[in-house]
Amino acid sequence: FKNIQYGDYYLEVSFFGFENKYVNFSLNQNQLDLGKIKIAENEKVLDQVMVISKQDVVKYEIDKKVLKVSQDYANTSATAFEVLENVPSISTDIEGNLSLRGSSSYTLLIDGKPSLMDASDALKMIPASSIEDIEIMTNPSSKFDSEGVSGVINIITKKDKTNGTSGIINIGAGLYNAYNADGTFQIQRKKVTLNLGANFRTNDSPSQQITERLTKSDSLDNLYRLEGENLRKRLSFGATAGIEFRINEKNAINVSYEYSGFKMSMDNKSTIQTFTNGEETSSYYNTENRDWDFSGSRAYLDYFHYFNDKKSHFITLSGFYRGRNGEEEAITNYYYTPGSLDGGNRNTETGPTGRFRFKLDYQKPFENGNQFLAGLQSDLGNSTDFTKAFTYDPTAAEYIETPLFSTDVNYTRNIHAAYLMFNGKVKKLGYQFGLRGEYTDRDIIPSKGESAKIERFDLFPSVHTSYQQSDKTQFILSYSRKIERPRSWYMEPFITWVDQYSVRTGNINLLPEYINSFEFGWIQNMSKKSTFSFEAYHRQVINKTERIQRVYEDEIVITMPENVGTSNATGLELSLDHIIKPWWRATVSGTVFNYMLKGQVDDLIFDQQAINWTAQLNNSFSLKNDWKIQLMTSYNGPVTTAQGLTSPFFRANLALRKSFWKKNATATLQVRDVFSTTKRESTTISNN
Repeated sequence: FKNIQYGDYYLEVSFFGFENKYVNFSLNQNQLDLGKIKIAENEKVLDQVMVISKQDVVKYEIDKKVLKVSQDYANTSATAFEVLENVPSISTDIEGNLSLRGSSSYTLLIDGKPSLMDASDALKMIPASSIEDIEIMTNPSSKFDSEGVSGVINIITKKDKTNGTSGIINIGAGLYNAYNADGTFQIQRKKVTLNLGANFRTNDSPSQQITERLTKSDSLDNLYRLEGENLRKRLSFGATAGIEFRINEKNAINVSYEYSGFKMSMDNKSTIQTFTNGEETSSYYNTENRDWDFSGSRAYLDYFHYFNDKKSHFITLSGFYRGRNGEEEAITNYYYTPGSLDGGNRNTETGPTGRFRFKLDYQKPFENGNQFLAGLQSDLGNSTDFTKAFTYDPTAAEYIETPLFSTDVNYTRNIHAAYLMFNGKVKKLGYQFGLRGEYTDRDIIPSKGESAKIERFDLFPSVHTSYQQSDKTQFILSYSRKIERPRSWYMEPFITWVDQYSVRTGNINLLPEYINSFEFGWIQNMSKKSTFSFEAYHRQVINKTERIQRVYEDEIVITMPENVGTSNATGLELSLDHIIKPWWRATVSGTVFNYMLKGQVDDLIFDQQAINWTAQLNNSFSLKNDWKIQLMTSYNGPVTTAQGLTSPFFRANLALRKSFWKKNATATLQVRDVFSTTKRESTTISNN
């Protein structure tokens, strides 16, 4: 307090649910310590009060959509992947990959930094209880990397801003060896904040599989049929440590380190039959065992310098490192005679990956509310893959290396970028303009086959506008240009045996995809109880990449990525959030889009058109005595691909939560796929 005269005073201390307390004191010096002041609970306060207010689960900003994950209690024991499964624009496939608006190509960030693992794997490792918000940018601004067909997903983790020591621990257990535990702890003082965290998660996923493949060649019809059981096991763990040091009002430093590991195995036991023109030609028992083992670390250092007290004028210098080691092994064995191993294949792939990133960001506000932003970034990456192939020799009773299919590849990719942005507001109209330039230097050197080098410069503009017609009505219009560069394993120029009847190879001549994306949004707060949102979008992908299947040899199929042409997706996303009763809140949402693909690769002509759609209905019930129930249902309609169709499926998840000890502890019971309806079917058709 400033400008207080010396004299006698009294202090009134009050807090809801407690008795007011008055403390008399005399002020005769500049500093005064009144010691600890204790206040007593007010017994006359009602035992229980139900407060009904509408907190938006989704918040819309000029260039992104923000999911308020911390407000959704059904996600307590879930992962970020499971949270996103219930978002209208998100879908998942049978392999556990996540797609945003029909594309599995997107950039995943964690607190604005690149993730350690591949996107889908990383999302399965992040506990939902550690997430505050998830930002979805389907049209990201020029400040962000241009990489990704469908945009950027940024995970914002929880951070406690109060002084003192705080923490949270979550423990969960379920069927199929589903166990999880995670904890975050924070110690905050005036100038220093220490953040610590750890997580562990394991679960099994049993399933059944039926595959039929008919190959027509001249007068021969060859049918391959597999029927069996799968068991997929996942184990992930990690630890983080970070320190934030506020040197003074103008300068601050953040240092963070993360270590994580991910292990997965998939065991398949099946019976395989082959037929030629309807006659059985072979029948045997098949086992397939796949193991993935990844571990790595992520570290970054940020320096902030603020030019004003509001901290709106600043410069940031960042250094980032990500390193990972991975091992993969796949063994396929087949038995014509029970108990006798008659043949098989073994493939291994190992290798380290390293990535450095250096970044500078500058932001300058003006008196009229406008802002200027600029930045530089260098991203330096290198990876090496050592691939070996083995064939089982029944005579020697061992796997013999096949040199023809054993190859090493060194992959180097450096990207240097710069961006400029300007944003502001004129009355009710908000605007944001940006331009990003990126120079790509990529080199692929295999131990066998041809090398490939690319040097290319690209420009990526972005435009975002918003119009706040009233407190209840907002319109958003945006455009951005993006790129999807081929993944390293998409360009490996050698053949890898997947099983006895399937092989895959890369394509060293693969071109990057270029994406033009347009969006229009309308957000309407219809009342204190209801919010409606309408989003329309169009996305054009040039040099569209698809994994194409062809016949390699009789009954053997080869899969290779190809640039198949140009695709166009035009769609709508609708959402209605409504409080039906003081204790009942419902959110209904859906997506529908028209997908068209036109192009040609050799003798394969692609001319696809289809309507794809999804729908979600979430119901939340707040009952007495701190009981809460949430029922989340979703339906994924059929999805058209370049060579076929993925069938629709329905899913329902249920959660029950009870709070204890003045809400310092909660217990949550979850049932996923309540009706056991998550059945996925896909069909692939190829000429010749």
